Amino acid sequence: MQGCRRARGKRRCGGEWRELMTISPNPGAMNNLTHCFIAEGVEKIGGQSLDQHECLTVDLLDRAEVRRLLDENAIVQSLMSAPLWRYFCEASQCKY
Repeated sequence: MQGCRRARGKRRCGGEWRELMTISPNPGAMNNLTHCFIAEGVEKIGGQSLDQHECLTVDLLDRAEVRRLLDENAIVQSLMSAPLWRYFCEASQCKY
């Protein structure tokens, strides 16, 4: 997958995109899905455009820091940790 994506009606372009996985937060009680992507070679093209009541902070971490946080169980939200673990598993060519 490459090219542009739409997020909240705004077009975001650049880099190489591929779908990593699709997961469900609670398939027994909900029918929504979370689509997880790997985006490489992307560049910041502008500032944030937040709604009045939104508060969002972006922290840029290198791979080693993310892996350390996973190893220390500091990322406990499953919708965030599952795709990160899969990313590291694929990078090391582990079998699952």
